[in-house]
Amino acid sequence: MERIGKAAAIILSLILAVGLGFSIWKERQENREILRKAAELEKELGPLEVERNRLQQELISLKKDHKDALEGDGSIVLLFTDLSEAVYTDIFPKMKGYGFTGMLAVSALQYPGQEGCMSTEQFQSLLNAGWSCCLKWDADAEPREWFKSCEEIIRITGIAEPNAVYFPADAYDSGKDSFLAGKGFGIAVHHGEEGLSLIASEAEEGLWHSGAMGWNQSGAEPMLEEAAVQGGNLVFTVGSDSQNEQYAEEAFANMLWQVNEFHKNEGLRVCSLSEAREYRKEVGEAGNQEEEGYREQRRELEAEIQELEEEMERITGAYMR
Repeated sequence: MERIGKAAAIILSLILAVGLGFSIWKERQENREILRKAAELEKELGPLEVERNRLQQELISLKKDHKDALEGDGSIVLLFTDLSEAVYTDIFPKMKGYGFTGMLAVSALQYPGQEGCMSTEQFQSLLNAGWSCCLKWDADAEPREWFKSCEEIIRITGIAEPNAVYFPADAYDSGKDSFLAGKGFGIAVHHGEEGLSLIASEAEEGLWHSGAMGWNQSGAEPMLEEAAVQGGNLVFTVGSDSQNEQYAEEAFANMLWQVNEFHKNEGLRVCSLSEAREYRKEVGEAGNQEEEGYREQRRELEAEIQELEEEMERITGAYMR
């Protein structure tokens, strides 16, 4: 009886061993089949994945190019809010070294030839070098009287009538827009009053509002970067109206260097207010013209990508059966 039990145990062990061996063999066969199918699937899907990735990159580039076209390059206006002779003797050579021009604010309180200001000859030299000018608002004067005094200064200096008015901090409000427009002005420079954005990214119909901040003000550096990278116009003021505008030779030289880096790497423009607005108009018009073509290209690429993905799903499904 004991022998029969031992024999049965041996037989059972053999059966289990054979079964286990068969299971292992079957599993290996199945794994080989899975690996074979996976290799065949990868071989069939490979070219499709390469093509899909190429189209996806093309779509990303198309979207980026379209975004860049809509935004355009950024621009900055270096606006000098007083006419100190140092603008001509010290600042002008530094800016000329980079090929930059600035903008001069003229008012009945500060104009070329007045005591404490640059001479009319120096002022004219800057204009001949490509600099521009605007009028500076006097918050203490009644608007009509301010404009009358500005007309007199324009007559005395012989400069062309400026198209822009610069408002010192806290001097601007939208109630002045109708007066400015009525006098033929096209640009008002503010300091963010009434929640206006400092960076002007649209050309606007009618009066154009461009924001300004002191060149050495806290937060000026990231604002400059935003204007350069995202596209839009920003005004940096240099003068004596506030501590944030005060000229400091070394710091100003560093600012010019940084502006030049953005100019080289991001296409940042250093220009006048009129040039900045005209460029924003050109960007807007170009964006409108290319919008339809962009949408058609995008639809075609998205349709091709979807078609490839559907084909990849079909092939994958067939191998899964």
